[in-house]
Amino acid sequence: MATWTPKTNSDDVAASHINALQTGKVDSDGTATPSFAAIYLDSLSQVSCMGDSLTFNGTYPDHLASHLGTTLWNVNNFGINGQTTAQMRTRFIDDIISLGDVAYFILLGGINDIVTDRAAVDIEADLQAMYSGAHGAGIKVVAITIEPFKGNTYGLWTAPRQAVLDAVNTWISTTATGVDYIIDAYALLEDPGTPDTLLPAYASSDYLHLSTAGYTALADTIYAAATWTPIITTRKISLSGADVILNQSLRTIDTPRFAGLITTGIATLANIAVATNLLVTDSANKRVGIGTEAPGSQLHVAGTGTTGMIFEDAGGDIAFIQIKSGTPSWNLEVGREGAGIFDLVQSGIGTRLVIDTSGNMGIGRTAPAARLDLQAAGTQLLLRFSNDKQFLIYRDTTNAVLQASEAGVGYTSLVLNPAGGNVGIGTVSPGSKLSVVGLPSYTTDALAGTGGLTTGDLYTVTGTSPLQVAVKI
Repeated sequence: MATWTPKTNSDDVAASHINALQTGKVDSDGTATPSFAAIYLDSLSQVSCMGDSLTFNGTYPDHLASHLGTTLWNVNNFGINGQTTAQMRTRFIDDIISLGDVAYFILLGGINDIVTDRAAVDIEADLQAMYSGAHGAGIKVVAITIEPFKGNTYGLWTAPRQAVLDAVNTWISTTATGVDYIIDAYALLEDPGTPDTLLPAYASSDYLHLSTAGYTALADTIYAAATWTPIITTRKISLSGADVILNQSLRTIDTPRFAGLITTGIATLANIAVATNLLVTDSANKRVGIGTEAPGSQLHVAGTGTTGMIFEDAGGDIAFIQIKSGTPSWNLEVGREGAGIFDLVQSGIGTRLVIDTSGNMGIGRTAPAARLDLQAAGTQLLLRFSNDKQFLIYRDTTNAVLQASEAGVGYTSLVLNPAGGNVGIGTVSPGSKLSVVGLPSYTTDALAGTGGLTTGDLYTVTGTSPLQVAVKI
């Protein structure tokens, strides 16, 4: 058997390549059994942005990353749609502190607290806990004031809520401790001609979230306000055969980059395959396959028998999947309305549908009291069938009105008055326990017998005094 002497050299490694010293043997059938020496790389300094939909759906973290570059910095987005500062505080240790290598912590939150009428002192307590926790861990803290929201299309603004927002922003700017940099987003984004409202150029169509220009302006301001000093730490990666072993774990939230890595030898990995198709990355098409070598979409999971995915938040917070194509986005969530409760959530609005642990479904109701519990957002609820038959349930000032109709024919009315107990048929204003309008009328019972009535029909006899209501028998 030949003696194999490897040739070594040093190379800079791009984001999608790893070059390493390769040794091994060639068997009699011509197949090679490669192995790789350990390699070392410097990790990127981490910038963690925590917030709600303004961070999760917003692009300011991406714009900030473009300022910082990818050689020394990695910007992570820790936004979750609809979250209050209390919910952010719950996950703060796991998402930020426990990582151990965050250099800068940027916090933009509070608008969901404002619109759910939390007190200023409670919002400030949550923010201060996170400022102090990050500062105590040696992390630079960037605090951002809450943005203007008057004039939003959801009708969320009120004068008392504005007063709470102003109080919290003043506290952030003048009283909060453990803060290294303060970004006054309110002043930056406000329309000077229309106080407390987003500048049109910086507002999205709902005047609650920002436009691309607004997120860019925010990122530019953050970048200009802070002094950016990277923290460099060294990690070791060992490669053996087809397996990748991270002796010092690279976090799943990190964007994998290997800029500045110097290694020896030649071994290029375009894809990563683990344990025969358990995990395959198709870097050319930006796809990931689990159980398949040919992923057909961004994430393709294949298997035999029962196949599925589990999304679990072990800390008792919200587990969710977001579906987005334009605005708004939708979340499939478990845990927002309580442990084990399924929610369909619309960004910027809140929970639209709930299925609780007993199987009750609520539409417009977050705590359904029956198998199907519907609450209309306005004054009407329409039940429509495929044959154009439909029921309309609505309320006027005092009554609950049930109308049955057919498309192109018109409505009949059945009124139920919960307060007085009156029932109306053919009228929406019953004046007694039972009011019936529109009965056929005959001068005598004999004439009624020739009028085409069927057994059980009601009719009136006008030739008598007083007027009589009769039933056809």
